[in-house]
Amino acid sequence: MKKRNTTDLAEVSGNLMRLLVSGYVLALFAVLPLLYHDRYYDMGEFKFALYERLTWILAAGVGIIGLVIMVSYCMKEWRVGRLAAVIRALPGKFILTDWFALGYAVSVLISYILSSYQTDALKGYKGWYMGTLSQLSFVLLYLLVSRYWIKNLRNHFLWVAGISSAITFLLAVLHRFRIDPLAMYEGLQDYYYIQFLTTVGQATWYS
Repeated sequence: MKKRNTTDLAEVSGNLMRLLVSGYVLALFAVLPLLYHDRYYDMGEFKFALYERLTWILAAGVGIIGLVIMVSYCMKEWRVGRLAAVIRALPGKFILTDWFALGYAVSVLISYILSSYQTDALKGYKGWYMGTLSQLSFVLLYLLVSRYWIKNLRNHFLWVAGISSAITFLLAVLHRFRIDPLAMYEGLQDYYYIQFLTTVGQATWYS
């Protein structure tokens, strides 16, 4: 009975992990391109804050669920005397791409530690925010999505990403014809019209 309960706990935790990671990806592609706060005046700051909050929620959920999965799995293997063998076999669970991703994370940490501007390097230059935390989050997302993405959601993901991008690009086309249904250009000088588009921001981000 205890073995069955441990198996159920690991299975439920794994399913929760898959739902959390897949829900995060769908939410990211659905809302990040479309949402904005004060038109083009804080576009980068707002979108990064949204990404940061979603990612911290994901990291907290993954941390809790991952701990439950790890403890339940280690207990199960320990009871049958296979824990040491499982630990020794762990490196074999990583593919070459995983090792490159982990190597990149290590290089990012080394770069941050050796930086003379650690305060700026932590989050990155204001308005871009591609600092240490962002780079490490990309590695974490790769490791999570590559393992816990629900493959049956592929069509749903394509629909979500397709609709979101279609709306974004439709607004971009309208903006090029000076049609501004969301009043994004309100209060903006004519000189800047060519530089900004739709709910994404800089026109160069479409390149």
